Amino acid sequence: MGLSPETVKRNKEGAGSYISHLRKSHSLTQGDLALLVGIEHYTMISSYESGRVTVPPSSYRPLAQSLRVDPREFTVRMLAWNEPQTYAGLFDNMDVEVAVLLITRGSPRLKSAGRVGTTAYAEAIQLLRQLIEEGGWTVETLNRGCELIGKSE
Repeated sequence: MGLSPETVKRNKEGAGSYISHLRKSHSLTQGDLALLVGIEHYTMISSYESGRVTVPPSSYRPLAQSLRVDPREFTVRMLAWNEPQTYAGLFDNMDVEVAVLLITRGSPRLKSAGRVGTTAYAEAIQLLRQLIEEGGWTVETLNRGCELIGKSE
């Protein structure tokens, strides 16, 4: 089942507001950002920010890097707004803030220890997801859990 036109509009506006907030927090104009990303016309940035145009996945990494945000965080947030059904398939409708922490704080620490793809890594991620689903973890407790995982490396 598809999303209602109102939901699509609201999601595009959410993504656009996020980009606008990041851009302004770095004192960039739309023209500056377009130049950094390699977009020929600054009006495309305006279209993203106003929600008239959906940000294409091919622009996620260049935008994230230009806006000085972790590309994984940017991608998770864009998925939540622009592809909510894909986001739900990956994160089971997990709160975006928790998903961002799981992706940016938990995974890299385990990956750096060479555990990605191992049973220990899979078990740790499964445990985190189970705790979140059961309501036992909030953003704060997930942060603490990721710190503990990092210390066990």
